[in-house]
Amino acid sequence: MLSSPVFFTREQLEGLLITSPGMLVEIILSLQEQVRGLQSLVQNLQSRVTELEAQVAKNSQNSNKPPSSDGYAKPSPKSLRTSSGKKPGGQKGHPGHTLSPVETPDRILVHLPESCPCG
Repeated sequence: MLSSPVFFTREQLEGLLITSPGMLVEIILSLQEQVRGLQSLVQNLQSRVTELEAQVAKNSQNSNKPPSSDGYAKPSPKSLRTSSGKKPGGQKGHPGHTLSPVETPDRILVHLPESCPCG
């Protein structure tokens, strides 16, 4: 598609400027043509990358793909519940209803296993 570019040193270009300015013009025109071709190639590749990124980003939640096509990287379920900001458990100031142990119990029940699982 594109020919491989030829590179010149500064000294070579300055020599061409003195000896054959027409050659220097041809080199510049050739380089401009290569730049146009490369710009076109970059634009095509950028659009292709955008298409592929959009394709990869699709899953069963944002497209009509079935959930089985998500593979192992399934998106985490989104809960509609919002945080209240309170810590879990009893809140400060709540009296609670805990049974406290007594010094002399009314009765004592002993629960023994009917069979030993270890043999």
